[in-house]
Amino acid sequence: MKQIQIPTPMIALLAVSFLSAGCSKTSSSAPQPLDPAKLPAAVSQAFDQASGQTKEMANNYVSAFQGQDPAAAFLELQKLRAQQNLNSQQQSVLASAMMTTFQQLRISAANGNQSSQSVMHQYLSTR
Repeated sequence: MKQIQIPTPMIALLAVSFLSAGCSKTSSSAPQPLDPAKLPAAVSQAFDQASGQTKEMANNYVSAFQGQDPAAAFLELQKLRAQQNLNSQQQSVLASAMMTTFQQLRISAANGNQSSQSVMHQYLSTR
């Protein structure tokens, strides 16, 4: 019986095709960064009906973000994301806020802000 040989590049191409068949770049579940100007309103709206402590954390995050303190905003956001009582809308807004806040943190760190550099280093070292 004669064996059929499939070239290695063809196998790799088939594997990539099968693995990527279920992936879509336009997936609505993938978080997108929020426009920094729209972020405070989006977070405030998502946490408008939240319980006392959770709402306070959201307000602290928004205040730090609006105060141009990306290091403090990032730390507040991490505390807020750790809450167990978040609904799906809040989780979605926070995922997008995380992307935007991390972008701001990275820019601040690149501009020499020591606090931002420290927070970013700490976060990346735990990933």
